[in-house]
Formats: sequence, C-alpha cells, structure tokens
Amino acid sequence: MAFIDSLSSLFSSFLSKKNSSQSAVGIDIGSSNIKLVQLSLKNNRINLDTYGSIALGPYNDMPVGSVTTPSVEKIAEAIKELIKESDSNTARVAVALPTSASLFRDIAIPIGITDSEMKTVATTEARKVIPVPIQDVDMDWLPIPAEIIPAELKSENKKSLLLVVVSHESQKRIESYMTAAAITPVMYELEVFSSMRSIYTHERAPIVLIDLGAAHIKITIIHEGCMRRAVSLDRGFNELDSVLVSKGLDFKDAHDIKHKSTITSLGKDETLMRETYISILRDIQNVISEYERYSHTSPVRAVLLGGGAEMRDIVPFTESILGIPTEKSHPFERAIVPDLVKEIIPMIEPEFTIATGLAMRLLVS
Repeated sequence: MAFIDSLSSLFSSFLSKKNSSQSAVGIDIGSSNIKLVQLSLKNNRINLDTYGSIALGPYNDMPVGSVTTPSVEKIAEAIKELIKESDSNTARVAVALPTSASLFRDIAIPIGITDSEMKTVATTEARKVIPVPIQDVDMDWLPIPAEIIPAELKSENKKSLLLVVVSHESQKRIESYMTAAAITPVMYELEVFSSMRSIYTHERAPIVLIDLGAAHIKITIIHEGCMRRAVSLDRGFNELDSVLVSKGLDFKDAHDIKHKSTITSLGKDETLMRETYISILRDIQNVISEYERYSHTSPVRAVLLGGGAEMRDIVPFTESILGIPTEKSHPFERAIVPDLVKEIIPMIEPEFTIATGLAMRLLVS
C-alpha cells in the first residue's frame, strides 16, 4: 500500500453533478468529525467543487464536538450521509491514515546499494528502531537531502533515509470504515503528507505545521521539502472544553463557549482556556526546540490547521508564545472557489487541510 508521497453537520454543495473523470475526493476521518473535499481540474485550474464536515458525536449518543469512536457501522453511516449531503462523486477517493498510528525514524544505509537490495537493508535497519514485529507494519522510505543533515552526523559512506512505518491494525480499521460505506478508495495516505501538500510553498528553511485536532495535537516540521519531524501529542484541543467541564459546565455549553470566545479575552472561562492552551504550546515548543538543536537552524513560519485553528485570535496569540511568524492554513487558495461560499471559506478552511491535500494528490497522480 502506498501511503506516502515524496514530496450536528456543516455541509456545502454548490455545483451540479460532477464529472468523475476529472474530479477527486479526499476524506479525512478525525476523532470528532469527518471532513470531505472534492476538487476538479478544468483547463489546468483546480476547482473546489464541494466540501463538507459531519460531527461524529451524535452517532455515538454524544454532543457535537465530542471526541468519540462510534462503531464501524455508525462511522460508515456518517460517511454515507456526508457524501449524500455534499453531493460528492466517489469514483476517485483518497483517504487519510492517522499520524498517531505511524512511526518516523532516520536511518543510514551504505552508498551504492542497488534498488533490489534496498528493501533488505531498510528492513534490517528498521528492526533496530521499530518497537513491534516487522510483519505487523507496512514500511516505506524517502531520501533526506544531504544539505539538511548536520555536519557532525554525515558520513561519506552512507546516505540518510526517512523511514516511515504504519501499523496494519490502523490501516485495517480505516479500510473497514470504507468497506462498510461501500467505497473503494484509489489510495490511502498518511495525513502528515496530505497536509504538507496543501501548505508547503517551497521554502528552503524549516516551517512548522501545527494541527490543532480535537484528540491529538500534531506537529510536523518540513525542511527543504522533506518531512523531518512528525509528532502526535497525547493532548488535543478539546482540553479547552474539558477544563470548563471540570468547573461544572456540561460539554455542550463548554464547546459553545470555546467557539464563541476569543483566546485573548480576560473573562474567567477564556482565562482557563488560555492557560490550558499555553500549556499545550509549551509541549509544541519542546518539539520545535529539539529540532533546532539537531539542525542548528530555526523555523521561519508556523501554520495552524485543524478545527482549533478557527478559534478567534488563535493565530496572533500562538505567534506571541512561540515567537515564530504564524498564520492559518489556506488549503483552498490555489483553487477557484464559487462565489456562493467565498465569504465563509476563510473562516472554516483550516479544518479541510488534510482532505484537500488528499484530493490534490489524486488530481496530479
């Protein structure tokens, strides 16, 4: 399986039936909702055909915004409903695999080995760093540009590769959702590579992608177009809801407050959420600092994506804590967007970064 590349509900449907030969759909199954984006290529221009997001909470008798894992049948039901309401064409579909179920390690292999020897050598090196049996995972690898390997780690006799490992269990779980929804994807891809495709603009210096997901915060560092760090924290943006729930609010009210509030407000609830987010940012800073020590260079910008990136004033506040120029993800900026949704797109597009990257991969493949 190729899973890497080198390098209630919100619905919007605004065109007539799509031409399946020219369109591509990306589906991102998250911990609190499922996102879908359909793009098409017309006259060498990318068009946003339709998009949608559906909350998983109600499919498990929980409020909208809850982190939850409904049954396979319920998730398939949600996927079908999302496809129906967004009026998308599922002839060509790509689906995300979660970063939290993957492992990334640098390995060094002898220069001069043949392609036929590569798998054997990579597998041997992988056994040294993978904490599970090789037969329980899928592996792939990418070359790391020599110019971004620190001088003290370079070897004249070896070249560096990024080893990418995904557990079979995680793949099978995502595949079971699609099978139950009667969809046969063209491909699956790790979400980290999908988000890179949506955001990366060929900087040579490092950039940081910060995915403010409900259950997990994901930090990705890209350097010279190569993924150098991908860390999934055991913390999520729903901690901001949880801190209010711990003070006596029910989850629905806490979630509503989070979405209506600004992170910089001085109110009691906002102060609690801000202190929680600062704690999360300290963990993010630790990941960034480790790479700075390793690479002897610093990121030139940070990009926020995921549902948490839609909170008011989250961008300038994040920048003030991290000390790195920060912006929201704009995955639709390279697409022609229908006039009907142009005003709402900037407010909600960070949530669709991964799904957009998936659809883009199919369009250019």
